[in-house]
Formats: sequence, C-alpha cells, structure tokens
Amino acid sequence: MTRPPPMTPPDSDLTGFDFMPLDVVRFARSDLVAFAPPEAVLAALLLWGASWHQRPAGSLTNDDRTLAQFAGYGRALKAWRKIKSHAMRGWVECSDGRLYHPVVAEKVNKAWLERLKQRHRTFCSAIRMNNSRNPEKTLESPSFENWLASGRPDSIKDGRKPPKQEELGLESYAQQEPPLRATEADVARLNRGKGREGKGEGESIRESLPAPKTEPRDLLALTQRITAAASVSVIQPSRLAREMDIVKRWTADGIGVDEVILPVIAKRLSDMADSETVNSLAYFDSAVRKAHNVKRPAKPQTAPDMKATDSDDARLPQIRNVLRKTVGQRTYDGWLRPGRTAMSLNGSSLKVEAASPFVADWIRQHFLDQIRETTEAVAGIDDVTVA
Repeated sequence: MTRPPPMTPPDSDLTGFDFMPLDVVRFARSDLVAFAPPEAVLAALLLWGASWHQRPAGSLTNDDRTLAQFAGYGRALKAWRKIKSHAMRGWVECSDGRLYHPVVAEKVNKAWLERLKQRHRTFCSAIRMNNSRNPEKTLESPSFENWLASGRPDSIKDGRKPPKQEELGLESYAQQEPPLRATEADVARLNRGKGREGKGEGESIRESLPAPKTEPRDLLALTQRITAAASVSVIQPSRLAREMDIVKRWTADGIGVDEVILPVIAKRLSDMADSETVNSLAYFDSAVRKAHNVKRPAKPQTAPDMKATDSDDARLPQIRNVLRKTVGQRTYDGWLRPGRTAMSLNGSSLKVEAASPFVADWIRQHFLDQIRETTEAVAGIDDVTVA
C-alpha cells in the first residue's frame, strides 16, 4: 500500500510559536471527544502540542516509547497501549515514515506560511534600508512568490549593484554575506543618522541594527523533553503544571538544560536501584542545583514523627510492603514510613494520616496515585484520603 506524502513541508519549523490554535467547536464535536475516554482525550491534546514543535512541524515519530512520553505516560507502555487507538485517532503514517494528523497539519501549514511572509517582509526591509544608504546602488524588493522561488534568502550585501530581477531572480542575493536584518524602525533610525562621517557605509548599517533577541523557550515542550528523559509521567494536568513550574525555576536561575539538567538526570537514574521510580522532577532538584552551584530554596520544616500508629488490620503491612518496593526504600523512609504516616482501613476506604499539613500535601501531590493503585491491588479499595 502506497503511503501518502508528508502533510507539512519537510523544513517547516515552528520553534518560537508558543501558541497552537485550537478550533474549540470542531474539537468539541469530534469523534475523539464523543467516544474516547477522558484520559485518551488528554493524551491526544498532549500529542498535538508535542507535534507542533517537531520537525517537520505537525509530525510525530512512529515509535511507541516516544509517543508514550509525549502523551504523558512515561515508561507505562502497557497503560499507553490501552488508550493508543483513541489518542492516535486521525494520525496517518506518510512516505517519510512519520505520523501526521490532517487537522494539525492544516494549522501548521497556515502558521508556517505566516512565518515565511514575516521573513519576506524582513528581507524587503533590509533592502529598503540598504537603498536609503545607497541611493545610487539600489536593489529591487522581490515579490513574495519570487522570493520563494529564489530559495527564500535572508541576507543581502551592502553596496552591490544587482542584475535585473527578471533575468537572474534573487539567487545572487541568497549567496551574499554577511546577513543584514532590519525592520521599518531600523530604516527610520538609519535615515535620521544619515550624513555621519568617519565610518564605512556597511559598518554604519550594521551598527544601526538592534542586538538580536533570543526567543523564549517553549516551556511546555521543554518540560516534556526533560520529563521524558527523567521517565516522569505527566498524565494529569495538575502534575504537568507542577513539573513546568520546576523547569521554569531552573531556567530562571540560568541552569543549562543540555549542560547541567539532562546530564544530572542521566547520572541519578543510572545510580538508582531497579525498584525505585521517579514521580517528579523535584527528585532531581537538589542534585541539579548542586551541579550548577545554585543554592536550593529552603523547604518548610516538617514536623517530628507522630505518635499515632496504623490500625489493626492484616492488610496494612502488605500495603506498606508493596509501597516500599514501588517508591524505593529511601523515599518511603522519608515520607511514608510509620511515624510520618498512620494508615487505617475503614470499610471501603483507606485513610492516611500525615505528621503535618506539609507532609500531607506532599503525599497528595507525589504519592497518591501509587497509594491508590497499591491499595486497590492488595485490598480491592480505591478510595484513599490523606489528612
């Protein structure tokens, strides 16, 4: 069976486009929302968002492990495959081996066209700026179609008399260096400074240009990249927001992703026991900050051990045993051991009493899912409260 061609241009790149349009009426009336379980709908939205900043834009690699990471399932491939058919509704494998969604591709192609038009406007502004400084050596601004046909050049060379555009197009422009980029404001500023002496024309033009600005990182894509490397599941929106906040603090402190964060995560994961799992990027915060020599924000002081003990139920030791193996001995001793918590089974619910409000909040944020899954497996109870 012949696969269709890719639905977006192979060089399309929407890095820096933090906003992805969503047709809410179309989405609300879609088969995905009508027939898929809620967790599959959320996974589908995360996949759409992840594809937005892939290259080609709007595409995904056809690999279950990567798709599970993008969908917020981390290493939980079994759980991912249960909802994959719903979450991947509409995605098609094309001739380049990557997956494309026609609706996402439609939005990508529109955004990519706008980016190209902006590049064309910037190129024409640079030509006008050059012409204002060199009225005897003017260059002709190309139409958008001619600019596309000439390879979408971004640079010109000051002081060069070009051939006629209808004869040679813009190929000569595309080969000129160094690049000059300008906006209308730069042209006006340059005209105001006209008549200054003592510097070459090309040098004057370059000095008039503003310093290039670094585009802000896409926080969502960056968080997904780091959580994927750390095997942290971000299925729930509240958990994703929490991980994004950690990444935002790291980057605000100037901690490099490729230089510090990812190497530290890889080192910590290699040192972990096979039975240990990571539930949040907070697990790596101390090591990341130590590697970057940044003082970690002080944590609220936790209360001393509580006097309350577990209720007399033979299932509770089994629940604690499984929890210890699930989260790892060190994590269990720090947050879930007797003294930090007291557990009691009451009919069809498990109550976890914590040593302090801070400990209770931490358990709710980081361990509630594991406690619920363990209690359901051991005692057939999925109603868990933390107080």
